[in-house]
Amino acid sequence: TFFESLCHAFSTVSTGGFSTRNNSISGFDSAAIEWVVAVSMIFSGINIVILWWIWKRKIRLIATNSELRFFALLIVLCTFFFGVWIRNSGSFEEVIRDSLFLVASLLSTTGFSTVDWGFPSAMTGIVLLLLGTGAMAGSSGGGYGSGRLLQHYRFARRELTQQLKP
Repeated sequence: TFFESLCHAFSTVSTGGFSTRNNSISGFDSAAIEWVVAVSMIFSGINIVILWWIWKRKIRLIATNSELRFFALLIVLCTFFFGVWIRNSGSFEEVIRDSLFLVASLLSTTGFSTVDWGFPSAMTGIVLLLLGTGAMAGSSGGGYGSGRLLQHYRFARRELTQQLKP
């Protein structure tokens, strides 16, 4: 209904994750809704400045942004890992949709779900890392922020390099 679509749109953009149904997005049983919500959660996790650059078509600035590349790398790698984990749940399109939806929900810290969250122990580690990392800095998503994680990685790499080659 219009009311449900409005509630889910506001909840997706604000990364609140509140649903009008008990089963969250899986209660609609629609692949189209799941794709739209997954893409919306990814865009909600992107920095607002990068969204402005997309609107202004500043492709050079977008392509050179390391935080966006790291965020995209997280999405692709974790979608692959979750796809391997849920590979027996249906067709290839369903596996990709479910795993992308799960990654988008975890990274944007929205919390919508389409699959059961009963993870094996190794996948629980990836889930906790994604939830802790969260979205990009400057977005409405919670978490530590992929930009901060990238800065800490660069700092640690620089310090180790200076220790090994003073």
